[in-house]
Order: sequence, then C-alpha cells, then structure tokens
Amino acid sequence: MKPQVIDGKTYYMNGTGKLVPEELVRGIDQARDELVNAIAERSTALRTSMIDAKRSFMEDIEQFVKVAAAQYGVKLGGERKGNLSLTSYDGSIRITIAMSERVGFTEEIWAAKEILDNLIMDATKDTKPFVKELVSRAFRVKQGSLDSKEILRLRSYEVHDEPQWDKAMEIIDKSRRIESTQPCFRIHFRDADGRFQLLNLDFTTL
Repeated sequence: MKPQVIDGKTYYMNGTGKLVPEELVRGIDQARDELVNAIAERSTALRTSMIDAKRSFMEDIEQFVKVAAAQYGVKLGGERKGNLSLTSYDGSIRITIAMSERVGFTEEIWAAKEILDNLIMDATKDTKPFVKELVSRAFRVKQGSLDSKEILRLRSYEVHDEPQWDKAMEIIDKSRRIESTQPCFRIHFRDADGRFQLLNLDFTTL
C-alpha cells in the first residue's frame, strides 16, 4: 500500500495495520516500499491488458467460426466446449483454444480416503509399498486443497483381488464434479527445424 497523507503528514502502514510517521521509517524501507508498489502497479495494469486482449481474441475467433459456418448456410448457437485449432495459410503460426476443466470432489471423497487408509493399515493385507505411496501422494493437501489430478490418477492403477480398492475407486468416480471450465489460449510459431514453439506469456518461465 502506498504512503497515506493525513492532515498534511505522510504515514506508512506497517504489517500490523498501524500507521507509522514517515520520519520513523528508514530510508531503505521507504525505497523498497516504493519499488514494490511501482512493480505491483505496472504488473496489475499488464494483467488487465492481457485479460482484455484474451477476451478480444476469443471474440474475434468466435466471430470467425460463425463466418466459416455461414458459408454452408449454418447458423451456430449455444456454447462450443470442444477444442479448436487455427493455422495460418503458410502453416507457420498455430492458434489453439483448449477447454480446461477444474475438477473438484464432493464430501464423499473422504469416504474413499478412509477406505484406502484402512486397506493400507490392515496388517492382514499384503499391500504393495507403491500403493501406499500412491495413496499418500494423491491425498496430500497442497495450498489448502486436494490435487484432483493425483486423485484421479489412482483409477489408472489396477489392484487385483481387492474389493475395497474397487469400492474406493467407485466412490472417487461418483464424487468427482466439474467446478468450472476455462478456455486456454495458446499460440505457437514454427521454428527453423519445423517444430512448433509455444509463445510463452507466463512471467515465471520467461
């Protein structure tokens, strides 16, 4: 938060929410605060520009799809949920729209976890070590939530002659739900070797 001016006097808010008079804040702390706020402000503006650009791209592509359908006398309606790929005439640029689903689970997922935990803890069962690691990793909480990909990956493993495993997998299937869908916009350029390279717009990996 930027410094606040109250009755002509400048204050800095500290981490506890207390307003500290400017003269009590070290020069280096003021400089750091100014730098962080400036970068944050520019980053927020850039994010807004990227959101606006993505919205504009999606609208342009949607309009193009309608034009393409109109040439066959077809009027499109409703929402299209499938993926879409557009390529330049020379094949050097490819734009892809892919629908990404955010998967969540109902409270029933904890019943599946309990069954799997009991299966692993049962001393009479010869549970393979890799199964224990799979279950532990699948239900590990990350940033306050479960990793749906890890949980759903459990279904790809076969544990033979174990009804409890099958029951847990059935519960996972029933508890799975789509919380939201998000269109992902990607643009690739073909390099000198003929391979498509993603135009990276992620700060973290630039």
